[in-house]
Amino acid sequence: MSLINDENGKPYKVHLCKTNIAQNNNKFYDMEMLDNGGSGGHRFSVKLINGRIGYRGVTHFKEFGDLEKAKSFFEAKFFEKTHLHWEERQDEPVPNKYVVVDLMDNQSVKKEEEEDVKKEEEEEEKPQPKKTRGRKKKMDEEVEVKKEEPEEEEEDVDQKVKDLMRCICDEDVHLGLLKQLKFNEAYGKPIDCLSLAQLQTGYDILATIETSIGGKKAARSGTRSRAPITPKNPGASTHDTNKYYSLIPHSFGFQVPPKIDTLAKVEAERELLDALKGSLESSMEMKDVKKEKSNKDIYQRLYERLPCHLEPVSEDVAEKIGECLKMRGPTHFFKLSYLDAFELKNPEEDAPKPAKRARKSAPSTTKRLLWHGTRVTNVFSILMNGLQMPEGDRCGLMFGNGVYFANVPTKSANYCCPEVSKRVFMLLCEVETSNPLVLYQSEPDADNMMAKKKKMSVYAAGKNRPTETVEINGIPAFKSGLEQIDEESQLLYDEYVMFDQDRFKIKYVVEVKVEKITAAEMRGQ
Repeated sequence: MSLINDENGKPYKVHLCKTNIAQNNNKFYDMEMLDNGGSGGHRFSVKLINGRIGYRGVTHFKEFGDLEKAKSFFEAKFFEKTHLHWEERQDEPVPNKYVVVDLMDNQSVKKEEEEDVKKEEEEEEKPQPKKTRGRKKKMDEEVEVKKEEPEEEEEDVDQKVKDLMRCICDEDVHLGLLKQLKFNEAYGKPIDCLSLAQLQTGYDILATIETSIGGKKAARSGTRSRAPITPKNPGASTHDTNKYYSLIPHSFGFQVPPKIDTLAKVEAERELLDALKGSLESSMEMKDVKKEKSNKDIYQRLYERLPCHLEPVSEDVAEKIGECLKMRGPTHFFKLSYLDAFELKNPEEDAPKPAKRARKSAPSTTKRLLWHGTRVTNVFSILMNGLQMPEGDRCGLMFGNGVYFANVPTKSANYCCPEVSKRVFMLLCEVETSNPLVLYQSEPDADNMMAKKKKMSVYAAGKNRPTETVEINGIPAFKSGLEQIDEESQLLYDEYVMFDQDRFKIKYVVEVKVEKITAAEMRGQ
């Protein structure tokens, strides 16, 4: 049994979805055409699966003895569901009809086809070998086999580092988190689900919804906790919500899919897309590594793809980081404890630098070690690409489109989804905090305010400020001594927001244990 291709060499296989909030529709329709082999009236079949998203669905087979009749049936059924001809399947979806969902395995098929074509072209360009006697041919084959055998390679990566790679690239861990974000878990592991191009389409639709709500103008005049804003065009918002859920399928059970009609909901969906994107990137790297011929451990090979080095920290550094993790915000219902940590080093930093003339008195540093929390789905992508500025103009952010850091670890841990996993990963980063714009309330336009006042970053001063520090390799990190500040502030905890990637870098990847605490522990009893 094999898939049948169309005249352009693309398989007759498609995944369709349709969401309509008004009718409580949230369903899928899978189609594929198969060659069953043999002969007679059962030679070809069209497999159809339909049902509600998140459930198995019902499977039907329509059998044909003639290939052209099977193709006609498939294309007619596709048109019935989408109001598009098969060759138009990449066009803009028709409202209130099924939408073509671009899955990652379709992207893999396209990539493999391109590689096969390239190999065929290379083979054609090679000169054909002359005919030789049997003995000479046999010797050549033996040499070729020896060349293909991978050489023995030494294991030179610390086992702790390989365990770290195993944990941050674990597809089952990723899937568990994605389920919490209402992504349709029926697709299975991340590598089997949506393509990166499909995710980008999702980002674009959310931007359109944001504009229909009153996005930029509304965000620039309020805070994250503001009341929901009535959309300027409710009809357009409903249409775009239907389109978004159709392209980025969610599992809502039998409940009516919620309309995306507030900036908070838009931001929540962006968080889902961010998590999916990070998970897909690590899954793609893992799949690519598995194709390599090597005697090295697979997680060592995955680690070697990173543009940085990771080393387990010394006992002294581990003790100091553990001390910093003990600090807890008074409104946070969990506590943190140290499990492991790795120092991140860039190859260019390891290169020897020319000696500098010693100064009589070293100036006090304005750099600080600050926390950045993120979901485990994003850790590998961050190690590959660094901490990136948010994509697009994200109106839900309290101080504009920057990278956010905190000096209280439990504040950053909130962004790691601690309610999903008892083990999370946090980044302890070296941040240049000089010349900041000081704020005491949310200012979504803070990036523009900062530029006008010729400041270098934003320091959002919270009511609770740590006062004690400990030096880790010469850079101060906050460890305890939370005190109430004298100034009036609408914020609970400090935040540092950077808009220039040259002003921060990741120094440590820290694995942390998260434990809930009781009301008595909250009161300090």
